[in-house]
Amino acid sequence: MCASQKTAAHKTNRITKCQPEMSTMNKPSLQKKFTFTAIFAVFFLTSNPSLAWSGYDYENKADIEIGPGNLMREGLTFQFYDMKNDSYHTAKVLFMDSVAGGTRIQLQDMDTKKERVFMMQN
Repeated sequence: MCASQKTAAHKTNRITKCQPEMSTMNKPSLQKKFTFTAIFAVFFLTSNPSLAWSGYDYENKADIEIGPGNLMREGLTFQFYDMKNDSYHTAKVLFMDSVAGGTRIQLQDMDTKKERVFMMQN
């Protein structure tokens, strides 16, 4: 019999089951939840760069983002987000080249009808 229930049982002559205190009962559960949350957060933060491809257009001084699902090959079209104009554009890849620290993409912007060059981070 639990210490807190001995007095009550003695007064009422009833036998009651002991139940563990809430703080000790939930400790393993809270530790598991915390561990799962920490692992999930680390995985999400380390895999986040794979969701979008970031780069820069030096001529127009614009940050560029190419979203997931865009296959980047010469001759193919894709969509990108121009942060300077706050708009999406469609473009056709003219040339791709690996350079130190990234990839240089020469493209034809179908919306503005201009040729642009992006330096994308690896």
